[in-house]
Order: sequence, then structure tokens, then C-alpha cells
Amino acid sequence: MQICIILPYFGKLPDIFPFFLQSCYYNKNFDFLIFTDQDLKSHANVTVVNMPWENFVKHVQSKFDFPIALESPYKLCDFKPAYGHIFGDWLKKYDFWGHCDCDLIWGNLSPLIDFCEKGVDRIGEYGHLILYKNTNEVNNWFRLLKSVRVPSHRHVFSTAASFSFDEFAGMNVLVTENKKNTATPRLFDDIIFYSKTLFSRRNICRQRTSHRKAAFYKYNHGVLERYVDCGGVTC
Repeated sequence: MQICIILPYFGKLPDIFPFFLQSCYYNKNFDFLIFTDQDLKSHANVTVVNMPWENFVKHVQSKFDFPIALESPYKLCDFKPAYGHIFGDWLKKYDFWGHCDCDLIWGNLSPLIDFCEKGVDRIGEYGHLILYKNTNEVNNWFRLLKSVRVPSHRHVFSTAASFSFDEFAGMNVLVTENKKNTATPRLFDDIIFYSKTLFSRRNICRQRTSHRKAAFYKYNHGVLERYVDCGGVTC
């Protein structure tokens, strides 16, 4: 099973980026494809395509027969479901492709392979990581699937405003209403930083034990572990 996760990032990299990158290297069963104007080099399972933002926009525009509104990198969130179409030349050997954010640290991503092997076409529902089966049909879901609750891809891509088309206001609705074969494992924590030393997590992890609990995390050679306060006992 070959899987490629795509990240276009333009502008100053976030402070957490070196840790994100290191966690990519530890996930040797996955390839990562990064488009950026920053001084990064390809290494191991991470391929970097260096280009200025203007050239990147021209490439995306070349994939559509109408004028797109891609005025800032943030707007790329709406284009994420179309990455299979936009970056198809880089994805020919892969069974699945995905899109991700980089304000995160990966744990072991290997459990996602089990979902890929079960025959699902889309894995995930949050924009920080969603995988799609690399087929012509699935790569065109963004324009083939319809819902009265979701604007057309043409409207989304040609409007400067953000639509959250990759998530709840777009593809999540489209795949649900069109009864597509998807999986929505919640194998992550969404961290809310209150200060540099105090943070908690939202109720988006698999255990869903409570809405928010103080938590500590340990990362060691690709293994990410969570410790929470369970009534005065760390567990």
C-alpha cells in the first residue's frame, strides 16, 4: 500500500515545523510531498518541490477551465479535496493520497493503512489529515458529488472567501449525502494552548473520555504517548 500526503506551504514556516518534519521521517510507510517557497530539501520519504507562490498558483490554475481565486495560501484549504486532480502527475504510483496541515506532530500513522486495505475511499473528516483513494472517480468527487447544502466547486474555487470546503461545509456533507464508502477514525488530539505551559485537549480523541482534560505528551522515536490526570493519578 503506497500513500502520499501532500502539503503546500508558502511563507514563514511555523516554529513547530522541525518537529513535524521529524515525525514525517519516522512514518516510513508514508511518503510526504511538500510544495514550498522556503529553503527545504528532499530527504528520505519527504519530497520537496521548491517554487515561488506565483508559479504554484499558475500550476493550480492550469488544472481548471475557469478563473480561480487563489489570492493567499490560506485559501488552499478549499482546494484540498482537489489535490488528487491538481497534483496527479506526482501521484501516479500511489494507492491513496492525502492532505495535511503542519502545525502538528505525527504519531504512528500505520493504523490508517488498515482502513485503506478495507476498501474505503475516504479516511478522516478533519482538514489536518484526510486520505482519498487514488482513482479517477474519487479524485473528481469534489466536482461530481452534489448537494443543495454545498456550493459548487466552481463557485468555491472562483471566490476569494473561505468555505471550509475540505471539511464540514463541503466534502463531509457531499460524501455523507451521496453515501460514499468512508471511515472517520478519531485518532488524534486537538490541543488548545492557553499559555506556553498550560494546555488541554478537545474531545476529539478516540477515547472521548471528557470534553477537556489537562494532558502531557511524550514523543520518542516516532511514538507519541498521551498522559492525562485521572483523579489525581496520571494515566
